[in-house]
Parts: sequence; C-alpha cells; structure tokens
Amino acid sequence: MLGSRLLGVVTRDDVLKALAARGDDPYVAEIMQREVPQVEASAGLDEVQERMGAEQARLVAVFSGERFLGLVSREDLAEALSILLFSARSGRAEEGQGRGGPRKSLSAPGVNLSRRWT
Repeated sequence: MLGSRLLGVVTRDDVLKALAARGDDPYVAEIMQREVPQVEASAGLDEVQERMGAEQARLVAVFSGERFLGLVSREDLAEALSILLFSARSGRAEEGQGRGGPRKSLSAPGVNLSRRWT
C-alpha cells in the first residue's frame, strides 16, 4: 500500500502456487495479485458476493472513495451468511429493523434473508 492506495495482495493460494511452481522462497512482489476487484464500503454483502462471482475472485478490496479500508474474502462471506442463517432460525432476524435503511437480500439455498450490514 502506498499511502491509502492498494498495490496488491497475496493470498494463501498465491503462496502455495508459487511454492509448488518454484520450490523456493518467492518474493512477495513477484506473486502478489496487482488487480483486485473493489467495492465501496457502503456495499451490501449481496453486492460483494455478486462482484466476487462476476470476477471469479476469492476476495475484494473495500474502499471509501479513494481510501483503502480492508479486504473481504469468500470465507468472510460464508461466515456472515452462517451468522445470518443462525439468526434467522433463532427468530432474531427481524425484517426491516436496524441501520442502513432499506434491506437488500442475501440468499442461500432455501433462505432469503433481508439484511444489510453497514
């Protein structure tokens, strides 16, 4: 990162591929992904999930304008979906409640939850 600009990321898969291909200790700059899909911090989890699918990406970078805030991985989304499913099954998910105004849906097979995490 240079200032608040994201230069690239290295994932576990990137490291494993490099080790399998080269067998030595690769430099991070050689194996990092320089093109990372981006979303705005105001995006809902469903939008992040759609972006990952469209880009066939395992993670997306989260920005507020030009400022890099962090990363969201497929694993992060899976965990959030599990929490939402548990919450819905426990009767704690109340449609239309909470922050962020109107809800977008984040769905899983057989489940459509009206939630938005902001």
